Amino acid sequence: MGTTATPTPIVHIYKEVNIGKYSSVRHFELHNVDNGKPVFEPKVQLAKNRNFAKSSPIFWFTHHKQGKWVKPFITGLFTTPETGIYKGDVNRKRHLTMFSLSDNNTTLTVYFFKEFYTEDEYFLNQLFNKYCA
Repeated sequence: MGTTATPTPIVHIYKEVNIGKYSSVRHFELHNVDNGKPVFEPKVQLAKNRNFAKSSPIFWFTHHKQGKWVKPFITGLFTTPETGIYKGDVNRKRHLTMFSLSDNNTTLTVYFFKEFYTEDEYFLNQLFNKYCA
C-alpha cells in the first residue's frame, strides 16, 4: 500500500465585515492568499444551517459574484474533532476544503486542496495539525 502525498492547500484569509449586522449570516472580505491564485471571490459568507438539507452542516459557504450571492452554496461546513475547524468539499468531493475560524470568529481561513479529497480521519487529522494548528 502506497503513501499519500500531503497536498499543499491554497490558503485564503478573510476578515469579517458588517460585524453583528446579521444574526444568521456572516460576511467576510479577502485579506490575503498564499500558495496560488484565489479560488473564491473576494467576498464570501457563512450562513447558519436552517436544516433544509439532509446533510446538516453547521454553516453553508458561498461567495459573491457579479453582484449576487451564488446559489447553490459552494459547500457545507461540517464539524471535526477540533474546535473551530470545519471540513467541506467542492465539486462533489473533488476538492477538500478546511475552514478555521479565529477564537473571536472575525477571521476565516479557508484551505483549498485542489484535486484532492479524503474522508480518512487519520489523514484529515494530520492535515488539521499541519495547517490549522
